[in-house]
Amino acid sequence: MGEQEATGQEEIWKNAKTVAAALGLVPPSFSTGIRLLVADELKNNGVLSPVAKYQVGRLFNTPSFKSLLYYAAKELRDWEFEGKKALKIGQIMNWFSPLDLAAIIASFVYYRKCRRLLGDEKWKYIEENFSRTFLLSGHLGTAIPDIGTGLGLILGGIRFFGLGALNLKAAEEFKHYRRELKKKGITYDLVLEHQIFSCSSIEVGVFLLSSIGFGVEIGNSFARAFDPTTTLSHATHEVPYRMKIGKVWIDALESNLRQPSCPIPGHYYPLSEAFVRLEGKLRSLSSGSPHFLSRDKEDLGPEKTPELFAKSSEKSEVPAQLDNIFTEDEIEGMQDAELDKLMDQMDNELAKNDKTHSEAALNKDIEEL
Repeated sequence: MGEQEATGQEEIWKNAKTVAAALGLVPPSFSTGIRLLVADELKNNGVLSPVAKYQVGRLFNTPSFKSLLYYAAKELRDWEFEGKKALKIGQIMNWFSPLDLAAIIASFVYYRKCRRLLGDEKWKYIEENFSRTFLLSGHLGTAIPDIGTGLGLILGGIRFFGLGALNLKAAEEFKHYRRELKKKGITYDLVLEHQIFSCSSIEVGVFLLSSIGFGVEIGNSFARAFDPTTTLSHATHEVPYRMKIGKVWIDALESNLRQPSCPIPGHYYPLSEAFVRLEGKLRSLSSGSPHFLSRDKEDLGPEKTPELFAKSSEKSEVPAQLDNIFTEDEIEGMQDAELDKLMDQMDNELAKNDKTHSEAALNKDIEEL
């Protein structure tokens, strides 16, 4: 790379960082939990650690996030509800990987931020294309476990939040961008974004991922997935490879193809039952379809979410502060070191009167989204 090209790249990333900042800071109530979840995904073999489940479980116990998780499961894990009359938040969390949970939280945070900061009229334009692509990508990742629900949601959603930030930072230029897209009859154009904004929604998305706790590997893998000069042969590590194949699949499905036209390894195809379910889900999608990110605490209730309000027939011996997050079997099955870390976390928060993770702090941060 020549010196002039390197300088140009630096300017692109500098601009993208400035644009991403238009969505504001992410409170530690959200980013701390996502960092724990990503660490479990990448360094703990995708196993949700007790400390991460405790901290993130308290977030999902707040009304807005409880509603989010319930409806995300209804959309992406609907078969798990069969035969279940009473459910705890911790049980629903167990249906997802740590990265899945991180992606659900991040998508909700940025969805709420964009919708609030842009206002209904401006967000409506982005929402029209967002909902179908976001759900399609989530269902794709669910159908192909080697891609995963979490990476699917990231691939399908983060670019739109980047567009939201571009609209906030450069409203007049965004109007011009919309007119050009309409002329071409397409939904987005990364080259045109560079010409108009001096960066694209993808580079902005990388900073959004970083700001909320996903780290360098996932952010860079997201950027490479959208890079037309990067092929599968360039993706030599697991996460970049999974995301590149995910993008190939999304492009195929959005072009109404049943599968990608290029050869990919067999384990990156859904099994027959999963493929039938995926096709059924895709047939039900349309632009502007309602989705779980639009749910809120008003969508909770005995009639709307009966499993969350049903009383379990089994008496719980789990301490009150852990009851809706862990089952007795989970606590009894913890290794001594895991249980010690969990108890230390709870003791430290109590000793410090931890305001970052208090229920009041969580609710305040949620209300400000």
